[in-house]
Amino acid sequence: MGLATHVEAQGFNVGSQTTAHVFGNLDLRFDSNPMLLSSQPASDLLLRIRVGGNIARPSDKLDLKLALSFDYTQYMGVVNPATRRLSAPQGQLDFNLVGNRDGRFTFFFNDTLSRIDSAANISLTERLRWTRNYAMIGTDIRPAGGRALEFRVSYGLDFTLYDPGQFSVADPLAISFMTHTPALIATWRFFPKTALVGDVQGAFTIYPFPSLTPNTPVNGLRAQAGLVGQITAKLSIVAKAGYGGTFMVLPPAVPGTAGAAANFSSGIATVSATWKPSETTTVTAGYTRDFSAAPIFNWMSVDRGFAEFRQLMFSRFILDLKAQYMFQNFGISTIAGVLPRADHVIVGEARFSVQGKAWFAAGVYYLPEIRVTSFIAPNGTPAAYQRHVVGLDATFGW
Repeated sequence: MGLATHVEAQGFNVGSQTTAHVFGNLDLRFDSNPMLLSSQPASDLLLRIRVGGNIARPSDKLDLKLALSFDYTQYMGVVNPATRRLSAPQGQLDFNLVGNRDGRFTFFFNDTLSRIDSAANISLTERLRWTRNYAMIGTDIRPAGGRALEFRVSYGLDFTLYDPGQFSVADPLAISFMTHTPALIATWRFFPKTALVGDVQGAFTIYPFPSLTPNTPVNGLRAQAGLVGQITAKLSIVAKAGYGGTFMVLPPAVPGTAGAAANFSSGIATVSATWKPSETTTVTAGYTRDFSAAPIFNWMSVDRGFAEFRQLMFSRFILDLKAQYMFQNFGISTIAGVLPRADHVIVGEARFSVQGKAWFAAGVYYLPEIRVTSFIAPNGTPAAYQRHVVGLDATFGW
């Protein structure tokens, strides 16, 4: 939530069948708790400047797209000068390639390289900087030549490397991880916009610095099936359910962790509905249950309910309202004395924006966030917090 106001710029030609887009975004906001502290938060004003662009060469034979963005966030230190140390650059590079798009065999490759700076981490409640690269390669197979029956086989690699020496309690390299994600997805479109889908995905997470970390490799498996697509002219749904589980070989139980489950094994689901009563109104609501690997706790399950509302007014003004509730349940801790953990998280967004021209948009927004938990991080910091953000942003695009 809280993404920058969006513009639909036409771009400009830079060669035969090649189009480029550039954009800039200015975001001025008040943050009541930028360091995500449980008590005595230091509020601050901050300015975020973001620039970027992309270049695309669409083609049925070989479709290419390259996108680059860079942003810098400056904290003003209005209440507490210590918040100025949160100022930092971030960036992202995306590369997408699709070959033989309409053939019986389509191949694709995606790669996203990100440099991220976060005020806090869910496991450690420490400010962290890291570099992440996620790459996926795969093929779409259409036995009959059309898109009625389609199989996707893919392999993804997610590598996240935390900068060493960021704080004294532990070396952040200890929570650096690598996740392998092979997947198989089958889709049968029995109507042009409606399909039955089934997918199986592995998620095998390892921690590449075993001398630094107590974390155990996490082997995960998901299998789901269901219905996706348009039911009526105004209603679309996603309804998938299945099983998810981890298969870890754990060391002897760590003292002080009684009551936490060693492995995750449960049903998982994705259920949502989008209703468009008119061309200017969109309402979405849904529920998801899933899991992922989590440093210190081996795994984390997330039950998430969400609702979204969008209203377009006078062809130019847009009102967005979003809300979500998450229940996060954590597995057994790898650190002695860390008790079982469960968090309740409420996040919202209210945004009013205006599309001035095709190349310009601006908006105001409010972002509340509340985490309720009794968890105390290894550094002694409570993980519970409240945060309220009010901002104004403007986006330019060409």
